[in-house]
Amino acid sequence: MNTQVEIDEVDVKILNELVKDARSKLKDIAKTCGLSSTAIFNRIERLKATGVITGSVQFLNMSQMGYMYPASIGIDLQPNQEPEIAKILRERTNLVLLSESAGSSSFTIFLVAKSMKEIDDLKQLLRKQAGSNKITVSLWNTPYFSFENVDLRPTRAESHGQS
Repeated sequence: MNTQVEIDEVDVKILNELVKDARSKLKDIAKTCGLSSTAIFNRIERLKATGVITGSVQFLNMSQMGYMYPASIGIDLQPNQEPEIAKILRERTNLVLLSESAGSSSFTIFLVAKSMKEIDDLKQLLRKQAGSNKITVSLWNTPYFSFENVDLRPTRAESHGQS
């Protein structure tokens, strides 16, 4: 069973600073939170240990490298077809994420492409695969993820004097 980790106002401030820039300096986060760098370090380590922070990522602006078409493709597959489709996708696309999903599609792919033809060719290839039924393509207008608008809220009262 997955238990929810409780975070307080200071944790929220730390997380918001790290979402803005995962390379933020401890002293800058400490200044924002009104704590010492050591206290911030200890809190970040606790957030890592509890699984709230699992790593940091640099997001690329793929359009700067010619990948102007971020897309998601939903495929409704018959049972046991996922391994073959996954193999094809890994070999023939600029795959970003591949996941089983719930809803109108049983499988969702996120990818970046340099042309609409690339996406259409992939769609046609997928249609030819045994067991693939409905295929839907959605184009995105931004080729990167942003978590800056996620509204983090404390789940416990601030613990004064505790780092």
